[in-house]
Amino acid sequence: MPNILTIRNKIRASVIVGITYSFSVLASDAADPYLWLEEIEGDRALGWTEEQSERTAARLAADPRFDQLKAEYLASYQSEGRLPEMHLLTQASGFVYRIAQEPDHPRGLLQRNRTASFGAGEAAWETLVDIDALAEAEGHNWYVNAPMIRFSPDGAKALIPLSDGGSDAVSVREFDLAAKKFVPDGFRTPLARQMIAWVDENTLAISIVLEPDEATTSGYPRILRQWHRGTGVSEAEVLHSIPSDHLLLAPFLAQTNTQRELLVLAARSFTDLTVLRVASGQPPETLPLPVELMASFMGLTGIGNELLLRLDTDFDVGGKVFSAGSIIAANLPAILAGDVDGDTYRTVFTPDASEALPLLSPPTILGTSAYLVVLDNVVSTLKRARRGADGQWQVDSVDVPAGRQGGTLTLLSSVNPSGDSTLLKFENFTTAPTMFALSQAGKLAKVQEAEAAVDLEGFETKQFFVETQGGARVPYFVVGKKGGWDAAAPTLMYGYGAFGIPMLPSFEVPYIGPMHQIWLERGGRFVLPNVRGGGEYGPAWHNAARGATRQIAYDDFAAVAEDLIARGLSRAGRIGFVGGSNGGLTAGVLATQRPDLFGASISLVPLLDMARFHKLLAGASWIPEYGNPEIPTEAEPLLRYSPYQNIEPDGDYPEMLLMTSTRDDRVHPGHARKMAARLMAQGHPALFYEAREGGHGMAVNDEGRAFNSALQTVYLLQKLMDGFDPRTPAN
Repeated sequence: MPNILTIRNKIRASVIVGITYSFSVLASDAADPYLWLEEIEGDRALGWTEEQSERTAARLAADPRFDQLKAEYLASYQSEGRLPEMHLLTQASGFVYRIAQEPDHPRGLLQRNRTASFGAGEAAWETLVDIDALAEAEGHNWYVNAPMIRFSPDGAKALIPLSDGGSDAVSVREFDLAAKKFVPDGFRTPLARQMIAWVDENTLAISIVLEPDEATTSGYPRILRQWHRGTGVSEAEVLHSIPSDHLLLAPFLAQTNTQRELLVLAARSFTDLTVLRVASGQPPETLPLPVELMASFMGLTGIGNELLLRLDTDFDVGGKVFSAGSIIAANLPAILAGDVDGDTYRTVFTPDASEALPLLSPPTILGTSAYLVVLDNVVSTLKRARRGADGQWQVDSVDVPAGRQGGTLTLLSSVNPSGDSTLLKFENFTTAPTMFALSQAGKLAKVQEAEAAVDLEGFETKQFFVETQGGARVPYFVVGKKGGWDAAAPTLMYGYGAFGIPMLPSFEVPYIGPMHQIWLERGGRFVLPNVRGGGEYGPAWHNAARGATRQIAYDDFAAVAEDLIARGLSRAGRIGFVGGSNGGLTAGVLATQRPDLFGASISLVPLLDMARFHKLLAGASWIPEYGNPEIPTEAEPLLRYSPYQNIEPDGDYPEMLLMTSTRDDRVHPGHARKMAARLMAQGHPALFYEAREGGHGMAVNDEGRAFNSALQTVYLLQKLMDGFDPRTPAN
């Protein structure tokens, strides 16, 4: 078996060569003959994408299996027994809100149900906004960005964000929840990247890009305004601004049972964050609140007078150190008053070596209890934290119903901590999601169980570990047919491995939905590695593969593939990799570094040109994760793995399928375009498809999702499964 490092380092003979190459790439854009493909709406670029997309669709859709696959995916997406995705749900003021996409409403209906009714299993959904009717009336391709909905302090109004074609830029409109209509002459913003929060019923705090110079180099807003009802947003008072080379400036809500405070996040980067209190006519005041970027966007919650915070890094307060990965309680009144001492912060929960508190899963507050999802060797557990009379916190395990262990739990978090209950979802690779109502007392009552479109009763999941470079013990899940573990099978691997985001057992996998179900049903295996760079074991696991050590993540993926082969579960060349966004970058790296292992590679909305990623759309915001191509010492490791720069004419790469969206305003479609063009120019087979809408999700309705999924599945069947004979030692 070839040595990973030998193959990888064949591309660059030495550090000196790598650095020289970095300089040569960065010295002049003339080194890149495909810069014209970065012109998103350019006639030449769109002509090329249309030609290539038609070619790819013609080949894959001509496969006799395509129509059946598309029908199966569409049936899965439109199943009446399908539960709403948690990111399309929100909870406020006694109601649960959802976006319901249906065959006759592909853009969706914004609906609500009383929390008590929903918790009792009653499907009493009330439609507030018919998004399809709104789009038709206004001639815009509107979709609602559900996670950005913001409710007024009295619960009477909501700010509804409308996205054009799935882009991150939105137009926000004020909506009267009682009258069920948009407020005439209410708050309304132009289409732009923005973050917004209620100050009171007649005032908003908003950071928005109104003019090009009001954006950071990452494309996010850098100016915070206070906006009063009855005035235009451009007239709003500027409260604070940050330099353009910072990441963003955003208002957010900190709320406990007894206190509600509007604060401001000033971010130099994803990891360099400052919390401010800003008021009209007053200089900004820095507060000692160690918050996560993502958690702050969702709002911070707490109990009594304490906010609950997850630490990304060690936090030192007067020599008292709170460890990274922990949950701590912060005394909000003391922090706001500047009266900070050794008792201002207290430890709530510190995970052990096998545990982690997953990113994007902040504590959920119910009454006087905080509920936490804790990973234990990448399997979810549920814990309840309560503050004792002495001010110390106790944490106990909460039993989940029988048959709901060994998978993933997701809590529906809310910035309203006074609710009586919240929602908890359980799922794994082969078990359709079940929704439970979680009470203040820690009791779980089943609300709804999804109906699976594919029967996975005959499949099971096993977890394996492989020791990788440096002695790390990397876990991975394998899903296959019961009793069929003694033979190799065509294998689909999915991965991400960056930004501290864990990859968890899911019935519908990010970016690919139910694809693994269809793949299993047709005789394949599915693999999910939990490599370094993710957050499966907390911040240290993430930091192990950041910046200059990024290659570690790709070595981990390769080690998993090699372990699959060594165990007889798959074969070299019969493993396919699929990933989106950073996972799309991983697909490109593995295709160019380890073509001996991977026979198929699907790269979705990817980064691929790591010499220019920081110059394209939101790319500059990811410099802390990958490194800065403008700094030679940081450029060198970037250029060593950058797929676009490492295509060689004599390379024996698998035929890649690259897919993106014209409307992706997060990861520039030029990455996928240029990669496909360079592969083809050097004589390598490649397939390219670009959707005209969909944003970073590449599709905004069920029809688009089904089409994309069918294209990808046909490609995988052709590359990995056709002609496979498990009885032969090699194929």
